[in-house]
Amino acid sequence: MTTQGRPRKACGVCKAQKIRCSGDHPSCKRCQRLRHACNYDVNPTTARGRKPLQQAHQRASLISPTASYGEFLGSSGTMQAGRDAVSAPGVLRDRPTDESQLGIPTALALTLAEAYFDNMYNAGYFLPRRHFLEALTAGIAHHHVVLSVCAWGANFYRDANGQATLKDNGSMIEWAKRAGRLVFQEIEDLSEENLVTFSNLALFWHSQGSWRISQLHKGNAYQTLYIMGLGPTAPRNENSLEIEIRRRRFWACYLMHCYSPERLALFEPIANMHDLPLPWPEEDFEAGMSRCPTVTLKSRQSNGGIFCELIRALTFWSSVVSSFKSKSDFGAKLTDIHTLDEEISSWWRNVQSNFKLSQSNITAVPHDTLPRIMLANLVYHQSLCALHASIVPLFCWASGEESWSTARQVSAQRAFDHASQISELISAVLSTHRSLSAMPNFVAYAAYCGCAIQIPFIWCLNQKIKERAQANVKANITMIHMMANYWKFAALLEVHVRCLYNIHNKGPTILEDEPKYLDTSKLTNFTINAVYARASILEFTGILRSKGDGYVKPGEETKDLGIQESSDIALSYNREQIQAQKAQLQQPHQDTSLLLPPQQVDNLGEKSSTLDIFSPFFDLEMTNIFSDPDMLDVVQFDTSLLNLDYLEMDGWNDGIGTNAAN
Repeated sequence: MTTQGRPRKACGVCKAQKIRCSGDHPSCKRCQRLRHACNYDVNPTTARGRKPLQQAHQRASLISPTASYGEFLGSSGTMQAGRDAVSAPGVLRDRPTDESQLGIPTALALTLAEAYFDNMYNAGYFLPRRHFLEALTAGIAHHHVVLSVCAWGANFYRDANGQATLKDNGSMIEWAKRAGRLVFQEIEDLSEENLVTFSNLALFWHSQGSWRISQLHKGNAYQTLYIMGLGPTAPRNENSLEIEIRRRRFWACYLMHCYSPERLALFEPIANMHDLPLPWPEEDFEAGMSRCPTVTLKSRQSNGGIFCELIRALTFWSSVVSSFKSKSDFGAKLTDIHTLDEEISSWWRNVQSNFKLSQSNITAVPHDTLPRIMLANLVYHQSLCALHASIVPLFCWASGEESWSTARQVSAQRAFDHASQISELISAVLSTHRSLSAMPNFVAYAAYCGCAIQIPFIWCLNQKIKERAQANVKANITMIHMMANYWKFAALLEVHVRCLYNIHNKGPTILEDEPKYLDTSKLTNFTINAVYARASILEFTGILRSKGDGYVKPGEETKDLGIQESSDIALSYNREQIQAQKAQLQQPHQDTSLLLPPQQVDNLGEKSSTLDIFSPFFDLEMTNIFSDPDMLDVVQFDTSLLNLDYLEMDGWNDGIGTNAAN
């Protein structure tokens, strides 16, 4: 019998590990099975020069993909190059690489990766943090994954002088573009690494205001997931770390889609979402095995993890958006509103108490977990706020409609209460947490919607309601302004909230009290015709897309919410104001975040902490909302750069402005 001899030439991966290679081209059988990028052009001299990293890769390839977290990292769990490198899905390259191939020093890449994980609430669901940092240190992480992570990290990175150096010198954008080029070269590989990079780039370009490019990458992430699926049906409920990582990526993409105004039906062909296990709690993921019963959306139970609650919350949010976009008659719409209200309220009653924020307990929440918990709370409040505001013309800028006035008044009070609670949480965060860079983009949107609902009460005749509205709107616009350093969408909301204020200021509806005590006509007889205002208030990013026109191009976003000349109130937006607003969107946003605690400045640097009071956003009319100079807590900010003379502007103490006196 003739036995098959050793192939004359093994691939680079098998040769480096001294493993028998089938010699098949373009990919040997072992590399096909392990989803490695097979390469027959390895330079032996170069390979010998990288022996320590090759040895790390050899050890990594021998680790079972279903091993526990402790087996991945060793008993000490410390991060060492060339020691127990992680073989987790979506992390490794097939050949060790050095930093010269990326053009990013390893130390800087690690710093940026830390910034990425510290500031992106969902980063750990796309990439297991410690797994990725192990691979990055060993030089065996996928190039396009590393570049996308570094680009994201550079968005948050600040040097010792508080400057966004890597953002200002163009490195951030260059890394994102390189990541895009590389992942498109590998798009036919249909790998989980591609899914991670496409998702990272979708979120990154959204943060930079490139709405169309963001959607391009988001669509590719979805298509990759759609084609690959979750693997065989049997293992979907399997409690292995590998399957859990895959499910986490599915849920991370799902959440990304929940923010958009499109329906969730797109995900139904990929998996039965209501029966798919929700992510493990973080402590179970750290241990590498689940110790909790499997929970699903259908089971309506919780495993104690915040990610589980975020999925439920944003699923409800998607249902809320679908509800007020439906074409059903008002009676059916009202039934849907109260059904959804009960479902959302029932879910929230069962959420564990340590996930429910209040002004009194927010200081006890660890800084690293606050963004996720804050997001869950705001999605809950915002879902009910937008749901009920959708039938109140004064709040959502819909055409005036007096029918069903009692139902509208009840909803107005419900929306007003939840908008107030959102503002109170935002105010508490502003006063107790110095760094806002990790706050999700949805927080700025919730603040904007809260402004839309509470701005009319700035002219309220009830002094207590008026002062609360002023304080709440002030907190909301401060949060929006601070987040605009990191999210271009927040900068757009700055322009829109000023537009809302100006229109109300020029013809305010004088309200006597909170909604439940008002004449209902004050809530329903709203006649301003602004075609984009409703979408901006109720749909989060819905204003970025219009039927037939696709997603808006950068720089072409609406600045005036589509105010029609036929509206009853003549607008005073002159050409200079419009140009100033346009420039505000196009210019890099001034860094106005609060200072980091001393222990956090080593890598990320200090963040400049001044409000840009020279922006057209903070003009004379807008500052009228702060009728009491003491309401501006300048202690939080760097007063060396804050020109306090503007507190003495004419009209600062007019309270409700000149219109109220007429």
